[in-house]
Amino acid sequence: MKKIYYISIIAILLTLKANAQRVLTIGGTKYTIHSPLHITSEKKNHKENHNDKNQNYDNTINNKSEKKYKQRTFNENIFGLAYAIPLDKNKELDIDYGKSYNLEIASLTIKKVCKVYAIGYGIHYSFYNYRLKTNDQDVFNLDVKTTKGRHYYRTDNLGVSLFNRLYLNNSLNIYLEYGAWGNFSYSKRVKIKTWESGHKEKYKYRDSDKFNALQAGVQAGVNLKSIYIFGKYQFTNTFNPSINVNEPTKLMVGVQLRGIFD
Repeated sequence: MKKIYYISIIAILLTLKANAQRVLTIGGTKYTIHSPLHITSEKKNHKENHNDKNQNYDNTINNKSEKKYKQRTFNENIFGLAYAIPLDKNKELDIDYGKSYNLEIASLTIKKVCKVYAIGYGIHYSFYNYRLKTNDQDVFNLDVKTTKGRHYYRTDNLGVSLFNRLYLNNSLNIYLEYGAWGNFSYSKRVKIKTWESGHKEKYKYRDSDKFNALQAGVQAGVNLKSIYIFGKYQFTNTFNPSINVNEPTKLMVGVQLRGIFD
């Protein structure tokens, strides 16, 4: 019996020796076992741990702050409708303002520089329709087949825009926007809708020498959530001065839906 007891004691001592410098942590104290008869302890500094936690918390806050104001890029798809607004009817082409409008579909890319400012550019398609009040007259000297009926001047355009945004309220997406735009009119025509022998007929007349292909102007507006109210002004002439025809109004005012088609 004593033999078994002594063998057990020796086995325990050998085990402890083989695992020299075993480290145990109890509560806030760390114990290091060097040998069965040599044990040291070390109490953790809670103040240092607390300071380390505060430092980690501060670093987390700073990282979140940097991420919040970090530059980011996003896209918006828009659909807009604007109507012609007269500036000086005596010097402008005689049109029906309620039936003269501009439709536009565009994709915008916006880079937010900071919380209150962003820059961006857009690529768009636009359709302009001017309903002339003058009937039974070849306004553009096109040598048309008939002048009886309703006359329209229409263009299809591809264009680009550059703009700035000033955010007033980020949560409601309220911002002011202003910038410049340019269009290339790849299709320009006069359309006449008439009736002949009881049948409706349509005639299209194109003459690139009479209608300018490049247009440019400025635009500004205000946005609330997904509704953008704007005005746009055209600097360039729509018609070639050689045809001696008054220009249509250069101002249009309208509304766009933004971001709901993304």
